[in-house]
Amino acid sequence: MLRQLKEHKADSRIFFRGERRMKKCLLPLLIAFACIALPACSLVNGDALNCLSSQGNDDAVIDACNRTIATGLLRGKILAYAHYSRASAWSRKGDHDRALADYDTVIGLDPENVYARNARGNIWVIKKDYDRALADFDATIGMSPKNVYALNSRGNVWTILKGYDRALADFDAVIALHPANLYALTHRGNVWAAKKDYDRALADFDAAIRVDPKSSYVFNERGNIWVAKKDYEHALADFDTAIGIDPRNIHPLNNRGNLWTAKNDYERAIADFDAAIRIDPKNAYGYNSRGYVWMRKKDYERATADFDAAIGVDPRYDFAYSNRGYAWRGRGDVDRALADFEAALRINPKNANALDGRANVWMVRKDYARARRF
Repeated sequence: MLRQLKEHKADSRIFFRGERRMKKCLLPLLIAFACIALPACSLVNGDALNCLSSQGNDDAVIDACNRTIATGLLRGKILAYAHYSRASAWSRKGDHDRALADYDTVIGLDPENVYARNARGNIWVIKKDYDRALADFDATIGMSPKNVYALNSRGNVWTILKGYDRALADFDAVIALHPANLYALTHRGNVWAAKKDYDRALADFDAAIRVDPKSSYVFNERGNIWVAKKDYEHALADFDTAIGIDPRNIHPLNNRGNLWTAKNDYERAIADFDAAIRIDPKNAYGYNSRGYVWMRKKDYERATADFDAAIGVDPRYDFAYSNRGYAWRGRGDVDRALADFEAALRINPKNANALDGRANVWMVRKDYARARRF
């Protein structure tokens, strides 16, 4: 009945670092070119400047870029940069389709623009189109072999695809270039953890903490490694530190709650999940985990309510369905229990908790043939 044991905090800062570097390196030159291209620099002091420098909020940047592009006065790389700036704003707003359209235009105007290729690759990652993402990162690295943004991004995709050796190669390349690259150190650590090489994972997180001893994210991730090694005291210490650095980081709260659950300290576990849910009322993981504690305490009504909340936030959360199935089983409602186990298996046919729960229901119904089959 145990749901997943740990929660990670996604680190997406890499997505926009390349954008900032591009602006720092190219913006002064582009503004100068724009001043030549636009009569009397009339637009440079207004919309063009706001577009090319991304001044103002995202809506203001998009409006400025729309008007600047519509003049038809920009050409070549200057026009490409205007589209790039607008694409970045669309991306930050979460409008990935419009961002992709602008990045496509940038690459059409400037095929060697590695920033746009890398940014487009990251959009493909968000859309879970990993083949296209890899194609963009490969192209970027082909043109710029020491591009740490593309190497980190490609390593991330290989990690998602469980191509761990390829991921390691990319993160190794970044660390060889920049030994203090926090993203590469932490993500390589997670790859070592996925390969169950926990000592190497710890070494990478130790190095990451030396780089940034005030990172709640890094302490949380190292805590997860200690959990995998079953060293719960070190894990608790790391989760405590992560929470001390950032009391509003729900991930170490959730993880510490799981540890208290494992130690049968249910009151402390509930306190941590309560805190995480207060910070983020849409914390499906927190509801599911707290529901599991209520179930351990045989308070099946509260457990059911929490699993309801988790499913309300994330209707495809298969662990919440299978856990709710067990709660219904505890309440004696085998029909609802079976419905939830079936729902979990429609989402994830390999959910072992749901398979076991469904077999148990068939046994209760004396349908032994079905029980044996599953």
